[in-house]
Parts: sequence; C-alpha cells; structure tokens
Amino acid sequence: MRTKITDPRVLRHQQIRLQRLGRATVSYVLQASVALCTAALGGMAWSTAFNYVFGISLLVLVFFAVFRSGLNLRSREPNLTFIQVLSPLPPAIYLLYNIDSLPVRAGILLTVIAPLLYGILDLSIGRFLTAALAYFVAYFSVFLLAGARDIAYYDNPNEWIVLITLALLLAQIGVIGGFISGLRGSLRRKNQQLNDAMEKISDMAVRDELTGIYNRRRLMEVLQSEVARAARGDAQFSVCLFDLDDFKRINDERGHPMGDRVLIACANAVEGMIRSVDTFGRFGGEEFLLIMPMTDADAATIAANRLRTRIAELSFLDDENRPFTVSASIGVANSETSTTLETGVILKRADKALYAAKAAGRNCVRLASGTR
Repeated sequence: MRTKITDPRVLRHQQIRLQRLGRATVSYVLQASVALCTAALGGMAWSTAFNYVFGISLLVLVFFAVFRSGLNLRSREPNLTFIQVLSPLPPAIYLLYNIDSLPVRAGILLTVIAPLLYGILDLSIGRFLTAALAYFVAYFSVFLLAGARDIAYYDNPNEWIVLITLALLLAQIGVIGGFISGLRGSLRRKNQQLNDAMEKISDMAVRDELTGIYNRRRLMEVLQSEVARAARGDAQFSVCLFDLDDFKRINDERGHPMGDRVLIACANAVEGMIRSVDTFGRFGGEEFLLIMPMTDADAATIAANRLRTRIAELSFLDDENRPFTVSASIGVANSETSTTLETGVILKRADKALYAAKAAGRNCVRLASGTR
C-alpha cells in the first residue's frame, strides 16, 4: 500500500534516498559483472553467478519499491541504511560458499564488503561496528561451512590468512568509520548551533530589545501585507495605536529603569490577551501598535477597551515602595472605508484618533473619524 506524501521536505528526502539507492545499484552491477566474468573464465558455475545476480537484483527492486511507496517512512530510520548495508550478505554467503578457488574467492570477497562502506556516512559508531562484525561473521560462516563440507579445508594456511586478513581489514574499516562518524556528529552539532544562532539573529532583527515583542520594522512589514490584502478586497483589518499616558513623568520622577519595567509589564499584559493572528509590537518610545486582521471597527474598539482596562489594572511599586498605576490612550483605525489604502494613511488616521483620546482626558479609546 502506497503512502501519500504531500510534505515537500519529505518528498525531497525520498528523492535523495532513491538517488543513494541508484549509486548503490551501480556498485551491485559491478559486483554482478565480476561474478559473471568469473563464471565466463571458469572460476564458478554459471548457475551460481546467475543466482547471485538474481538475488542482488531482487534486493534492489525491493528497496526501490519500498522507497517509491513510502513504506520506509514508517520506520524509525527512514533511510534504511543499516538494513541496506546488511541485506547483501545472504547472496554474498551463497556466492562465496560456492566458489572453490581461494584466489577467486578472495577477489570476490573484496567486492562483497563494498556495501559496508556506504554505511560510513550515515550509521552511528555502534551500528557501523555492528555491521562490520556482521560481515566478518558472514565470511566466518562460509569458512565453517566449507570446513564442514571438506575437513581438509582447515589444513590450508592460505584460508586462515584470508580469514585473519579480513578480520584486520574490517577492524581498520571500523576504526575509520568510527572516526568519520564522530566527525559527522561534530559537524551536525556545529550546524545545529549555527542554525540556532541564525534563528536568534533573525528573531533579534524583528524583536524589540527591551520588551521582546515585535519592533517597528516587523510591524511595518505586517501592516504593508495587510494593506495589500485589503486592497485586493480579501479582508478588512484594524489597527490600534497605544500611548502610555504621562509616561515622561514616570521616567522623570521614578527613573528610567522603572519606566522600562512599566513598558515590559504593559507589553506582556497586552500580548497575553491578543489573538494568535494579531501582531503586537513596540512602535517607538512608549507607543505600541496592534494590527488585527479580519477585524471591523466595532470589534477593534471593543478589543482596545478591554486591553486599555487590563493596562489600567496593572499596579507597580517604585524604588521607594510607592504604589502607582498607569493608563493608556488608544486610537483605532479601520481599513474598510479608507479612501486610500496606504500604511501611512492608516497610521495617520490612528494617530489622529489617539490624539482625540488624549484630548478627551486620556485612558480612553477613540475611533478614527469616517470609519463607521
């Protein structure tokens, strides 16, 4: 049963896995060619060579079907590297067991261990060493089976030399594989650190250093996007421009550190109450801007009054333990009836509404004229 894949990233990884299988197939073709050439030169029976070629071909087709169908995605290791490295062993055991000539078997053995090398760049140290041990056990099985078939087999010192040489060779491959695996792990960690640093830098570029909410740059990007969408007729939006009342007096009388704490507390209070689709940030100084997509003027006014009330409920203690509160005036503007949909126009209308709120005695919300 084929698994439907829609995620572009997963599709890309599946293509990479198929490409790796293609490269492995080239290696298998070379091994099969060696087996057929050996049969043509009389080094093994044609039936043995054909059976080996059939077994290898079947393996390639099975893995191709698994990757094409997406069945590998159900595994904890979607690359199936460990299985691909070990799967050629059964055909290899069959081939080596049916070769009587030691020189021919030693030559074929070199091609048999080639698939193990594909695991160096993907397997962990432990799994790669396990695979290397499996290759030695596979040939040792051939050694035992051949000895069981003909006891004189053990009397040939050259057979022991091949076995010992293979053990030493696989041990060296294991050491090299472990070293490369360690480098790969270190590189992966460095890449992760680099990605984390890049994400942090990207976040810093759109975040206000003091409050941690979005900065003016990000607010303008979102506002431009909303203006463009509204201009297409997709949806209206509203903006709320906040200004903390008498904030300069807080800085002058209670100190700038206290003023910073007030800004942070107000930003956190508002951000904790807005919708996930809204964008809230520091517009400059003690001014904040809230962009509310798919929101009409009435709903924006209700939301602004709720946020104004929340700010007024905050209580603070200055360095001399004197309690005080803050308030905010808010100007609301909506895109629905704007004659000109431009960021500057929307912001200017919100700013005029903000000044109207200040003139009305502060700690209130005013709607820009012409938005109802």
